[in-house]
Amino acid sequence: MEAKLIFCGDTCFRHQHDIGETESEAILSDVMPELKNADLRIMNLESPLAPAEIGSPIRKAGPNLTGRPKNIGFLRAAGCDLALMANNHAVDFGVDSMHYTESLLSENNIAHIGTGENLENAYRAFRRSINGISVSVISVCEHEFGIAGIDSPGTAGYDEYLMAETIRGEKKVSDYVIVAFHGGNEHNPLPSPRCQTRYRTIIMLGADAVIAGHTHCPQGFELCHGKPIFYSLGNFLFKENQEYPLAWYYGYMVRLKLGQEISYDIIPYRFEPDGSRINLLRGKEREDMLAYIDRLSSIISDWRELANYYDGWCFKTGGAHWANGAVTPEYADISKQPANFPCYYDVFTCEAHNEMVTNGLRMYFEGNLDKGRKYAEKISELQIK
Repeated sequence: MEAKLIFCGDTCFRHQHDIGETESEAILSDVMPELKNADLRIMNLESPLAPAEIGSPIRKAGPNLTGRPKNIGFLRAAGCDLALMANNHAVDFGVDSMHYTESLLSENNIAHIGTGENLENAYRAFRRSINGISVSVISVCEHEFGIAGIDSPGTAGYDEYLMAETIRGEKKVSDYVIVAFHGGNEHNPLPSPRCQTRYRTIIMLGADAVIAGHTHCPQGFELCHGKPIFYSLGNFLFKENQEYPLAWYYGYMVRLKLGQEISYDIIPYRFEPDGSRINLLRGKEREDMLAYIDRLSSIISDWRELANYYDGWCFKTGGAHWANGAVTPEYADISKQPANFPCYYDVFTCEAHNEMVTNGLRMYFEGNLDKGRKYAEKISELQIK
């Protein structure tokens, strides 16, 4: 017997509020055979789905994203069984918008995890028995904005102890425990060293696989003690109204096959920039994409070389984060905080941003920029063009 779970990457309707079930059938038509070839379809929902009158934009770094209730038709058309909500946009329009989305999903028989009335509740796992095989899925994210607290609602920010406790509890009731993690450096084709350590630790805590996203570009994968870690699936459908790197439009689905052991299929695709269709890659285009993923994976397997590439990434992109300024005493008055203060706050609270700034400062402190400069060029060569 075998249970098949298919995971899809970041899905957002920021600029497609009119997309409903009928329109979605056309968008999904090419990938539907792959989605149907699974017992459970899992999708990262990268924003709330709420009416304009529900909620208002929270104060944060980065854009406030939202879809509309009509967009639930896309999840319905895809046969989505489980929506992952632990991400940096689920609470972009406040808790009321988050609650509306949770209710909308439930009304449409789509389970959801990764948000809750407090942090402990947000860590609750999804459980399902498929063909006699029991599975638990846990959804967590890095610490940006909208994170649940001890007594406040929001998303499941990563906590190593809570992760260990949740995995331990789910291993008692399920044959397989899968962790979906939302984090990493946006647009970086490679995970950071600390990200790799974190996901490997989750495997060591007892998870059977880690499926990650948030970077808006595909990354590679590795096996840790025989268990797969997929570092980023990329976007599934995420239309934007400005020019983005080509990698924005590429990604891959992962079909986990759970039986006596765990195996997987990688299913690459690209979506049209206007959001009109998701196309499976075929022939040489598919072979090239799989070769590209293998190339990224070969770097991931060499932790020294991965660290070198990360130095290059920090050299290339870190300056924008360092330039956000410093805290002064008058900032205790919220009305006196500069417009970029949420960005500065985010540098310290978000694991991915904190690591980039810390690593960049180390490079400057040591006066060791030659390697960073060299690998900045090499990592640019890695990005999809």
